[in-house]
Amino acid sequence: AKEVPRIITENGDHHVVQLQLKSKETGMTFASTSFVFYNCSVHNSCLSCVESPYRCHWCKYRHVCTHDPKTCSFQEGRVKLP
Repeated sequence: AKEVPRIITENGDHHVVQLQLKSKETGMTFASTSFVFYNCSVHNSCLSCVESPYRCHWCKYRHVCTHDPKTCSFQEGRVKLP
């Protein structure tokens, strides 16, 4: 299996990749979409984490921003704007 290359971005917490399906015969694009890859861990403060347009959660006691709220222990809870 091939490894997915690490996406390094200077845009902050996300990188947009355009995917296109092209006809081999004509070279014409017949479908395209954008994929957004985001990285919550670049946020160093609660406010920037929870104000992110992505599904980022702030773990209160460990002071980390994560995409997976299950990584915050049950005792510490998490912060996410409604």
